[in-house]
Amino acid sequence: SKQTGWIIISAMWLGSTVISVMYLQNVAQASWTLKMWEKTFLLSMVPLIFLFSLLLIGGLFSLIGRFGIVAGKFPRTLAHPIYALRRIYGTAWTQIFYFKPLYAVCLALPTLKKFLFRLFGYRGQSDFILYPDAWIRDLPMLRIGEGAYLANRCTVGTNLCLNDGSILVGECTFGDHSMVGHLCIFGLGCKLGRGSETGVAVALGI
Repeated sequence: SKQTGWIIISAMWLGSTVISVMYLQNVAQASWTLKMWEKTFLLSMVPLIFLFSLLLIGGLFSLIGRFGIVAGKFPRTLAHPIYALRRIYGTAWTQIFYFKPLYAVCLALPTLKKFLFRLFGYRGQSDFILYPDAWIRDLPMLRIGEGAYLANRCTVGTNLCLNDGSILVGECTFGDHSMVGHLCIFGLGCKLGRGSETGVAVALGI
């Protein structure tokens, strides 16, 4: 329904807040037995617990929504099951993607990047460079090779909305050690071969 987005957003943010508050309550209850440095350390963990909870709750929604991340052409209406699942997935993903401090940390730490991408259905290897302002979504539709480089502000368009009220979805592939330049745009179905390079502001359509 149209309220699904609000439910997902509320579950992610309020759920993370509730988990953090519960953690704080447990620390407060045990504070009389803790040394000062132990209490300081436990309190410093609160932001990390909030952020990790946000990732996990978003990932749980993506487990449902990723069944709708498949190639094809579908009506862009919530009455269609594929598009409804896409909305669940997309809402959860964009909460992480647009929370730039969290997303930037995830991309900077290889273990956390792999964890995040696996949560949202990415199936390939994770030894590639990607920046927080590079637009991606539909992670199960991405094929990114080892050592690939996707520069700042590039756009990987695994989906395309059409004027007839439908949406096209397809894979984008980047070969090993390929390089995507600044401000490049890739439409669904595009393939950049091994060792290939695009310059600044190159656009490749479907």
